[in-house]
Amino acid sequence: MGDVELEIAGRLEQHRTVVAWLRRALTQEERTIRELERQAEDERRRWEAARRERSWTVTASRATEGHPQLHQGNCGLPLTRPRRPAHDCAHSNRP
Repeated sequence: MGDVELEIAGRLEQHRTVVAWLRRALTQEERTIRELERQAEDERRRWEAARRERSWTVTASRATEGHPQLHQGNCGLPLTRPRRPAHDCAHSNRP
């Protein structure tokens, strides 16, 4: 092989080495991005759960003459709505 061919072969090998290094670096960066996206999603879920626990909800009273109740998000009581009284319209009393 001549000097020119050795020079070209050396440059070719250098460029292949750079491409291999860039591929490894890209793979590592993509892995880092996926991990950071997972961490961001976990943090968003924790933040949402904390927000729900800190929030307050007003529910109607279960008693006819009662007062509405204020519940904190983490109180553990079921927040059901009161039952509606039966209505007296003509179509509801059909045989």
